[in-house]
Amino acid sequence: QAKPNQDSYLIMHDIIKDNTFHIFGVMDGHGDTGKDISEETAKFFNEYYEQQSKENVYDLYSKQSYELMDTSFTKAKANIRSKAINSDYSGTTVNILYVINSKILCANLGDSRAVAFCTNKRILPLSTDHKPDLPSERERIELCGGEVGRVNWASFGPYRVWFKGQNYPGLAMSRSLGDNLAQTIGVISTPEVKEFDIVQEDIRYVVLASDGIWEFLTNEKVRDIIEPYYQANDAKGGARRIVSEARKVWEVRNKMAIDDITVIILFFGK
Repeated sequence: QAKPNQDSYLIMHDIIKDNTFHIFGVMDGHGDTGKDISEETAKFFNEYYEQQSKENVYDLYSKQSYELMDTSFTKAKANIRSKAINSDYSGTTVNILYVINSKILCANLGDSRAVAFCTNKRILPLSTDHKPDLPSERERIELCGGEVGRVNWASFGPYRVWFKGQNYPGLAMSRSLGDNLAQTIGVISTPEVKEFDIVQEDIRYVVLASDGIWEFLTNEKVRDIIEPYYQANDAKGGARRIVSEARKVWEVRNKMAIDDITVIILFFGK
């Protein structure tokens, strides 16, 4: 049975018309209203960032605590509630890249992933997948009265977040937007923000994608697939190839379902 694609994305290119500021994002919804939440979130961020002051844009986005990112995520959460979308058991990941001059700022919630590929085949993760079994994430969840374990405490499958001694909500990530019930037991909607210098790190290209890509394709495999497309300056071709390769592996490894797949590829120095 076909299910709706719950992924959404955000592409805001050359926001202040001098080729110094761009925003790219991927949102991967989950639960019954995941599609509505990811779409509404993408729309909200688009409108929110359009309205921001265009003065000193790097200062605005990187003031010590990355205040504008934190504020935008808090407002995105409030926006979901104001739309009366039921987000008790549904939510979305958010991974947003802000490319400002020679800087990349990555603000991430959940397990959509951004990876930079540098000279000499070096791989530079821009975000951390927020899985419940990460020690710091698990500690926060347990301190808030939640429990982390696999379904029926099996020896395989993803770790999930549960109410202690219960079989819900079973969320397979430790940060998200929405998921109201899970947020009472330590799941948070505060983004983890990291900053990188494109020139210093010698970044050649970046892949930002929902976990439909990363479930079965390693960072190394993605690099090897993209490399010839980078040489040919064909980002669109590279994106199509990544989706097709991911889909092939899903068809072999999981015949019951193929996860939603969204990928954005950025080439630098081309």
